[in-house]
Amino acid sequence: MKNFDILPQREITEALTVPHRFKDNKHERLDAEERRWIQEKEKDVLAPLLLRLNDTETLSAGDAKQIHQDCLSGFKQRLVEQANLIQERYEKETQELQRKQRSFQKNQLHMTKGQEKDYQTYCTEKILRINVAKKRLKMHKEAAPHKYKALDQRLKRDPRLAPHLLY
Repeated sequence: MKNFDILPQREITEALTVPHRFKDNKHERLDAEERRWIQEKEKDVLAPLLLRLNDTETLSAGDAKQIHQDCLSGFKQRLVEQANLIQERYEKETQELQRKQRSFQKNQLHMTKGQEKDYQTYCTEKILRINVAKKRLKMHKEAAPHKYKALDQRLKRDPRLAPHLLY
């Protein structure tokens, strides 16, 4: 009989974990591929609109033009909604500051130094938030037409729509 040496613990551990490591690598690779595919689909602004069609491989001219218009109108709607949210935040912060100012005017004579300091801190923070909201709204309004135009150009270059959008 042959004398078999007992394997060191490290080799036993490696022997047991190597198949799992290969299995994990395969799953990681598949997960990475799936994440890349999802990211590509998320970047594809046409994906939700193309899902409505039965055959996305062969678009008709009418379908392509409709998808182009739907995509642009959906994007414009989202831009308007974003502007409205920023405007609402601006108005809310302004109203809260005005309410606090009226309250301060009424109670000014009866306030302690600590309360006055708290009021000043509050006003400073609110004014900062108001200015940030105002600046964000201005930036959004300036950027929106450029974003819209960029999307329109991107759609016109899209190989699925380009042959049908000759205007």
